[in-house]
Amino acid sequence: MRILFLSPINSIFLHELSKRLIERCNATIFILDLFNDVFVNAQDNDIRYIKVKKKPNRLIRNLLFIKNVIKYRSYIKRADLKFDICNIHYVDSRYIFIINFFKKRIPKLFASIYGADFYYYKKYKFFLTRILDKADKITFTNEFMEMNFLKEFEQYREKTTILHFGLSNLELLNKFYNDNRTLYKKKLNFPLDKKIVLCGYSSSPFHQHLKVINSLVKVETSIWDKVFLVFPMTYGGYADQVSKVKEALSHTRFDFAILENYLSDEDIASLRFATDIMLNVPVYDQLSGTLQENIFIGNTVIAGTWLPYKVFDDMGVDYIKVDSIENVGIVLKENIESVRIINKQKNKEIIWNFSNWDICLQKWINLYTQKIS
Repeated sequence: MRILFLSPINSIFLHELSKRLIERCNATIFILDLFNDVFVNAQDNDIRYIKVKKKPNRLIRNLLFIKNVIKYRSYIKRADLKFDICNIHYVDSRYIFIINFFKKRIPKLFASIYGADFYYYKKYKFFLTRILDKADKITFTNEFMEMNFLKEFEQYREKTTILHFGLSNLELLNKFYNDNRTLYKKKLNFPLDKKIVLCGYSSSPFHQHLKVINSLVKVETSIWDKVFLVFPMTYGGYADQVSKVKEALSHTRFDFAILENYLSDEDIASLRFATDIMLNVPVYDQLSGTLQENIFIGNTVIAGTWLPYKVFDDMGVDYIKVDSIENVGIVLKENIESVRIINKQKNKEIIWNFSNWDICLQKWINLYTQKIS
């Protein structure tokens, strides 16, 4: 099985999917990132550590993208590279410049929509339809996303399917599962006498950090003296947002930590076990791994009702909902004052059965090996 992934190179989901397809199926996988001029064999390169530079403005980004299209179209043709499958991960409207080339050369073409791509690029409907017309299947990570997509693109109903990624960290968390949270708080130098509240999971402004801080500040209560806020800013690359969050927090009464350095898998596991409450209120989300990992180990999760978590509701996941970003402070205060008992064992079993890689990988393999009429 020879697969070409057309995707930004920094997709952690793609890293793990590539690794497991290589292990399970002896697949040959190449990743082409036209945004950052990267073309690599996933087996020969540790793609987790490939660094990309942010481009200065949209015009330059677009020009460089087109330049890369010409470059790699020529290279693939000249080298006569053969693939059985092309899977676009994150459907960008600019793929219109290369979609016909791959459709002619590769027998199976799939498009995997992550969420942010659809919400951002649906205004470029003309371009998206030209790309999706060529796809044999269109995948989504959840039914809510699929439903919203079909409201805009009803003509693709026969092409859509639900496929999500597994979570490798579940295996690590399961191995080190431990209710003694003090050990992990000490390891990360978090205070032992305060509730550790995790605020989002990246530096992207879509996590609405500033609105969360503003919502907390508006609630006058002494209970904030018992709270320690943690902002993971390792991923995303939004240095301006990190600076804004630091500035906003400097004018509050909160004790806090901003995590900016790379976290190993064990560091991430320690962070999960050191956390008491997770606030997950981004503008949009696709069943984030961080969210599921916090649910898996029994942390209290407060999530926005506007997020596509119907699948969690249908499975019976026990978590707390907040109806607007403005009410985050109120809901957090209420849940610290009156701790709600979460059904930890039930949550753990649900997330394990939903997102362990053995189950999820087989569904991707089924997609790639199916006959296309």
